[in-house]
Amino acid sequence: MTILLHIVAGIFLFIVLFRTGRFLTTPLLRRIGFYKYYAPLFLTMPAFPHFRTREIHLGTSFDFVKNGALHPHETMWHMAEGLVHLGEAVRRGEIPRDMIFEGTTHYLTEQTLDRFGFTVHQLTVFQRMLFVLNIPELVMLQSIARRRPTLIHMRQARRITIEAETLLRHMEEYEKWRTIFAQRTKASRQPVRRSAGRGVHALPAGSDLRMNAMK
Repeated sequence: MTILLHIVAGIFLFIVLFRTGRFLTTPLLRRIGFYKYYAPLFLTMPAFPHFRTREIHLGTSFDFVKNGALHPHETMWHMAEGLVHLGEAVRRGEIPRDMIFEGTTHYLTEQTLDRFGFTVHQLTVFQRMLFVLNIPELVMLQSIARRRPTLIHMRQARRITIEAETLLRHMEEYEKWRTIFAQRTKASRQPVRRSAGRGVHALPAGSDLRMNAMK
């Protein structure tokens, strides 16, 4: 029992030190180009040891703390904005067209991922273990962004991949949704309008892009 407690304590300490280190080193890694940003909360980084693969991340803990509360529409804008600029980099020849981008998401539905051109995969056992270790940080960051306690559901986690060439075929889609979510982000910051007999209305209704519900 004592050995088990020491193992658990060791894992917990490693997670805390690793997350703290990543938080503190984000400005440096961004400056030296290890983190390549395409939007304020959208970056890629090398996926060692695969040199033809890069990881996609929707910001680090440093970025979330720096940006503070985010409306879900603003989160989607960061993703669309990042994909547009990433596609433009491919078009300029800065990124090989056979480059693979991959990541792990828990907040987008498969319908939305398919519309954006991503291929969806189930997490491997190892990837599930890594995701579980990330849950405490994800809960904290989502709670900061939404200004309320937010849970992360394991069943919503999935691995996604997309080839650089595929990005180019979906550029119009990304640009369209970047504009839409920019407008909706602006609307979400406006004072809530009341309509007699119809309750409260703050945003335009209807969207073909959906995020998984979080509680």
